[in-house]
Amino acid sequence: MIIIGDDKFAKSLEVYVEDFQSQHIGIDIFEFAQVEYGQLAIISDRCLHEVSDSSREKLIKLPAIIVYQETENELPFYLPNFVLKFNPQNNKSLLLNNIHLWERQLRQEEFMRSHFVSLQQEIISMTEDMNSQMSKIKKIYDIQIPMRSLKLKGLEIISKYSVGSDRDSEYFDFLKTENKVYIFMTHTNSYLTSALLMKLFQEEKEKTLWDQAQVKQFLKKIQSEASELATHKKEKIETQIFLAELDLKSYELSGYNLGEFRLTSTHQNNLETKKLNLMTNPEDAFFKIQLSRGERFLIHSNGFEKSWAQSNNNEMINNILINKNLKSKDIVDELFFKVKQGTDSSFTDFDSSVVFMEVAKNAFIQL
Repeated sequence: MIIIGDDKFAKSLEVYVEDFQSQHIGIDIFEFAQVEYGQLAIISDRCLHEVSDSSREKLIKLPAIIVYQETENELPFYLPNFVLKFNPQNNKSLLLNNIHLWERQLRQEEFMRSHFVSLQQEIISMTEDMNSQMSKIKKIYDIQIPMRSLKLKGLEIISKYSVGSDRDSEYFDFLKTENKVYIFMTHTNSYLTSALLMKLFQEEKEKTLWDQAQVKQFLKKIQSEASELATHKKEKIETQIFLAELDLKSYELSGYNLGEFRLTSTHQNNLETKKLNLMTNPEDAFFKIQLSRGERFLIHSNGFEKSWAQSNNNEMINNILINKNLKSKDIVDELFFKVKQGTDSSFTDFDSSVVFMEVAKNAFIQL
């Protein structure tokens, strides 16, 4: 654990961190100090007002940051890895439970990271016991990437993922090239298949040249390897993927919806969900959509759809998207607030993923 702040701040935290191994670093030293990036960090809100650009880049690399509010002032900025805020008035026992939870989960993440390479070759032949181990992956993924944002000229993309109570598993990722953004989303009822899809896309991201032919070749590779994996499983494996290319010059979104990923837009009302599956002919799953200035566009997974349907209706999604008082991040937060509303758990009913895009009103669109 890293404590970032002055000596007075570190002293005030002793009652909370006495059971943990901790390293105290002043904000002036943090910029130059050697830091183990797998650790949980606690930082004073006073320090956030003094953070340099280089220190902020180091903060972003930490997996999870807890902010201690010494003042009543609004935080100067928020990072995706800010996981908790607390102050001296908060319940100590509840706070310690949260710190223990984050410490334990980060240790699990480091363990999985160090062993994942060797596990890749064995994962196909793993039995039911391995499934329980692989379930940790989506918990770690929920911690590491609760929300991601990509701000480009004329466009903002925000994505979020929530772990579900059901055994289904989901994953999403981006690939940004010079003039394009590729979006990859998956939904499957098999942790082994989910791990396979994650591995395949990570390998594909290392290839710097992407084009339509390579995308089709990648789809065939996924279909082939997922089909081979399914032959070794007794239960039926259901897998869906969404792979789309967004042209940053023309704002044309095209790709393949080999599943039940729903598309919702503030400017287009006829976006059909064909409800296909992984083994569908890609040509039958191809779509092409022209985005326009000021358009808000949402892609959400089958898991989000099922979780949402427990207590909401689809019209509410449209109402949230068209609410001009909500900014991009607020929209995604509101969607997940609604989808978890009425549940006793911090999890959604099913693994849930959304990707939200908003085109600026003054975006330059090349025709």
